[in-house]
Amino acid sequence: MNTFRQLGYKVKDCSEIGKGFPDLLISKTGENILVEVKTEAGKLTPDQIKFVSSWNSAVYICRDADDCVQLDQGFLAPVSLTAEQSKILLNMK
Repeated sequence: MNTFRQLGYKVKDCSEIGKGFPDLLISKTGENILVEVKTEAGKLTPDQIKFVSSWNSAVYICRDADDCVQLDQGFLAPVSLTAEQSKILLNMK
């Protein structure tokens, strides 16, 4: 969160919402961006996979300060579900 603030973003901690909603809502230029915060080895939960698949805009995963900078510069790709994650999603239906 501090890295985003240092980069000039407004940051709202949404981690208590749960049910797969991303951890952060950030905004710098009037555009709202959803960010899931994960450790280096962290994986999306089934609820997070469901959220990402049903949301109609990008969700990003940031694992460290470098990812935050990459997102700010437009170089971080949004979450794209893997085949394994898609199988999890199918099993949830």
